[in-house]
Amino acid sequence: MKFENQNLPVSVAEHVADELYSQKNRARVFNTYLNKLWESLGELNRERQKELFVDFSPERAEEIQQMLQAGKFNVHKVTPSENCILLDKMVPELKQEVYSDTSLPQKTEEFYKRKKREMIGFSKIIDTVSGDEIIDIAGGAGDMARVLSEKTGKSAKVLDINPHQLRYVEELNKILDQEVEPVQFDIRKDKIPDGTWVAKHPCGDLADHIIDSWSKAEGSPELYLMTCCQGMAKNHANPYGIDKEEWKQLCRQSDLTNSNDLKKRKKGQEAMEKLDSARIKYLQDKGFKAELRKVPDTIKGNVIVVKK
Repeated sequence: MKFENQNLPVSVAEHVADELYSQKNRARVFNTYLNKLWESLGELNRERQKELFVDFSPERAEEIQQMLQAGKFNVHKVTPSENCILLDKMVPELKQEVYSDTSLPQKTEEFYKRKKREMIGFSKIIDTVSGDEIIDIAGGAGDMARVLSEKTGKSAKVLDINPHQLRYVEELNKILDQEVEPVQFDIRKDKIPDGTWVAKHPCGDLADHIIDSWSKAEGSPELYLMTCCQGMAKNHANPYGIDKEEWKQLCRQSDLTNSNDLKKRKKGQEAMEKLDSARIKYLQDKGFKAELRKVPDTIKGNVIVVKK
């Protein structure tokens, strides 16, 4: 997926978002299909089950059957080769029956639409990429790395601790004809590489760790950080001068942004506003150019923009 005109950042972002979320949607449907196909093994008689598991070791066959019987089966707990065996040996009629009943819940469809909207809105706020490389922190499949790499022509890394996400990065690279580099990374322990840093919805105290690390990183000229609800950060110390109990209360309240109750959601957004305003002031007091911007039409749209 290569775009000739790199001077159309919004258009490029929309193209990347369309391609990326179309692939994510297909992947989710296929994962749902595989899960249901494994779960359907209970409908087979013992003879058919034995035929299916003939290429598995007895121990592995027993392990998979126990997961299925316990109702704790997850397609990510089997290998690609085991999925291929299942698809090869399962009777076509049953595969067709399972696939015809495979669809994503409405909630999942809405989730993807919101994530796509966030991604495009966030990309509009990123107005300067002067670092030598784009660093997508806690980036999952590297959504923002992909957009910014296409916009600027610069190389990009996605840092994530989850090996499954990093394998997904590699698969999407093949499908989308991109070269985003996946790096298994513990943000709390490893040194974040120099470049233009981007972080979309880092959870818990990761946002504060990223801010602290960026302020000390001489080779990283910009940070764009879209904040997330901070409930998991409530027991962590903060450098912003906020009283310990008030910090805990604000972190808890910020989780209310997920509520369907409009009053509770407003309270959550107000808590996030206080937390993010404190972060902006902290960065400004250190002499950086920092401002709080917002992606419209999304419940967690606060973006910290800070430059050296």
